[in-house]
Formats: sequence, structure tokens, C-alpha cells
Amino acid sequence: MCDNNANAVCTSNISDVFSVSADPFVTSYVWTIPSGASIISGQGTATIRVNWAGAPPGYGQVCVKALNSCGTSDTLCTPVYVKTVTSAAVVAPPVCIGGDIRLIGSGGVSYTWSGPASFSSNLENPVISNASALNSGIYTVTVTNQNSCTASASVNVTVNPKPSASAVITNASACGLENGSIDLTVTGGTSPYTYVWSNEYQIQDIFQLTSGSYLVTVTDANGCSVTSSSTVNNAAGLSVTASKVDVSCYSGSNGSATSNVSAGSGSYSFQWSNGATTQNVSGLMRGTYTITVTDINEGCQGMATVIISQPTTITSDKAITNINCFGLSTGAITVTVSGGVQPYTFNWSDVAGTNNSKDRTNIASGTYNLTITDQNSCTSTVSAMITQPVSALTLNAAKQCFVQWKHKRIYLCDSQWRDITLSICLVIRSDFERYHRIGIGQLYRYGH
Repeated sequence: MCDNNANAVCTSNISDVFSVSADPFVTSYVWTIPSGASIISGQGTATIRVNWAGAPPGYGQVCVKALNSCGTSDTLCTPVYVKTVTSAAVVAPPVCIGGDIRLIGSGGVSYTWSGPASFSSNLENPVISNASALNSGIYTVTVTNQNSCTASASVNVTVNPKPSASAVITNASACGLENGSIDLTVTGGTSPYTYVWSNEYQIQDIFQLTSGSYLVTVTDANGCSVTSSSTVNNAAGLSVTASKVDVSCYSGSNGSATSNVSAGSGSYSFQWSNGATTQNVSGLMRGTYTITVTDINEGCQGMATVIISQPTTITSDKAITNINCFGLSTGAITVTVSGGVQPYTFNWSDVAGTNNSKDRTNIASGTYNLTITDQNSCTSTVSAMITQPVSALTLNAAKQCFVQWKHKRIYLCDSQWRDITLSICLVIRSDFERYHRIGIGQLYRYGH
């Protein structure tokens, strides 16, 4: 059944008010509501409160009839659609120290998250970067759908430690021989571990190696992983090592790598995996870079690998408190920041200085812009709009309308008596007569 005039009521509403105008000639009102809902107060009176929590979704009616000594009135009904919202909160695995917590909400059109370490967000799928053990705990989301129905869901998040790896390297005894080895030791995280080497081995320790650079990714039972680089050199030939400078900002390109060569004849050529042929490289983005150094006179080669990393992106979220009354300065903005490299500084465009308070209170309507800067001078911007009612509240006095009954005639607001034909009941009151028909006016829903 479809009724465009029906009231949408939510199973999250636990105190909806329905009312008719009270009539002094009515001794009692009898209310009926859809199955599963409950009248928590007011049965027998002109106003009831309804808890919809147990009602199944669908069409229904709230009905009332009046009783007095004359009898029972007709039943007056108002249609309702019982609505509900199914909320869900999950976290995308893995959740590891130093990584991201990716929370996922569903079921509505707006979301309000809360959690450990004063976390709050109005995003559907917020992300907490550079997670630590302090971010472990219960995260709750309140979901609101298009009918303003609400429901909450929670997810328990554990930020797991990552494994770490160290290696004992045995160099190849001479140029071209395959007798090097890497003995890997893994600690931390949660066993068992899996291993994937760059030469496609999937065991912890590898043997019969020529000189070169070898990468291994170790993953623990929780899905947390670490990547480590080891270089096997030639005991009797040149030896190559490399150092690095990481990228300072997310998606930046200011990383660099420096190679160091010892032993050998002293005459070398250089070949990086990104195509560079110099001993050192700069302008690098996040990634893995390997250098191969060739001894021009002896023919032996040595390799080294660096892994250029970058900070996570600076992410921000805002919670806005709009102004309820025109002209007041009661707005507020609460900002949540993660990612980048702490500490942060905050610069609001309308506030003097470059190290302002992160949050704003007691502000007027308007648009507010914030620049967030981290320790590496990486920046992110936030824009928030505070709204208010379009104008001050005005009060229009409405003319009251009184209806009187007398001798089967009715006196209306236009000050004219009119004949009517109604089934009436004679009620004796002291020394005068008054005719009154049992009836009910409009049925109102006041909300919750």
C-alpha cells in the first residue's frame, strides 16, 4: 500500500507523540497502533507516546476513538510507514602498527563515528593513519538514513604489532661463485610466518647465492608484514652498500640513494634499476631501487638495494555544530587529524598567526578554512561551512475560531448561524441545555 501522506516513523523512535485536541465532553480515548509497537504512556487520554522499537517495517495506522455517556465516536486514523535502518561497522584487515585503520560503515546517508584516543568522524569510511596501540578499542558508528531513522553498530579493533627481520649474510667466496647465503631471523608479530623472496624462494633462509641484492617480505598470522633487503657481496671482489633518504611528503619525489663501493680495482660502472647510470640518484619517489656496480677491470659485480618510503597522507575530518538561532555565534568546528609526521601546526585563515588552536567554538555563520602543516612541512587543507536559519524567528498571531452548538445550528468563524443535520446527544448541565455531538478533531503527530 502506498500513501504519500503517511508519516514516516522509525524503529529507533522510542517516544513518538500522537495527539488530538482534548474535548471536555469526552471521558476517555481509545488508541490502537500497529502490532509490535507499544504505547508507553497516555492510553485513555488525548495524547500518547509510542515506542516503535518492536514494530516490523511496513504500512500501518495509528487510530483513536472517543467515548462518553453518549456512546462512541467514529474512529479517526492517520497512516504511518514504519521504517528501519540496518547499520554495520567493520574494519578492513590487516590492522598493524604504523599502518592504516580503515573503518567501513554502511546502511545510511550520514554517519557519526566515535572511538579510542578521542577519535570522531562524520565520514562513511574514515581512515586512521600511522596506527598505534593507543588506537585499539571499540569503534561505534551511528547511522542515519533518508528517513532520519538511526541505528548503531560497533567493531572491536586490535592494532597488531608488525614482525621485524634481521639477517646474517655469508658472502660469495669469489666473483661468479654461488656459495653465498642469508640466514634470516624474525621476531615480533604473531607466528606462524610466511616468506617470499625476490628470487621466488618461499623459505626462511636461502643458500647457494651469487653476489647480489635479495628482498624478502615476511608476513605474520595477522597479515602484518615487513620487507627487508640483504646484499651478498664477493669476499674477494668489490663490495657495495647503499644508504637512502626517504620522501618527506606523501606522493613526493625528493627521496635519494647513495652507493658506496669498496675493494675491487677502483674503476666501476653504475646501473640503477630506474635507468640512472650515476653512483648516486635523487628525485626519487616511494619504491625499491637496486644498483648494480661492475668492476670494469675485473668483471665482478656487486649489488645493493634501498627501499624508499614515504609518510602516509595527512587526512582530516571535521564535525560541525551549526547555529540554531539567527544572528548568534554558537557555531563550532572540531577537527580530527592523522597521517603525515607529527606534530602538526594549524593555521585558520581568519585568525592571526600560524599556530592556532585546532578546534573552533563560538563562531558566527560563514566558511572557515584551515591549513594543517606537519613536521616535514607537508600540508593539507580543510574547509567548513557554518550555517544558521535564514532569518530571525517571527510570530504571526492567528485568529482563533470558536464553534458553538445550539438547537441543531452551528455558529462558525464567519459569525453566521447555519442549519445542520447531525445525530446529537442531549447533555444536562445545571440549569441550561447544550447539545453536543461526540467527535474528534485532527490527529497530530508531534515527533519525538
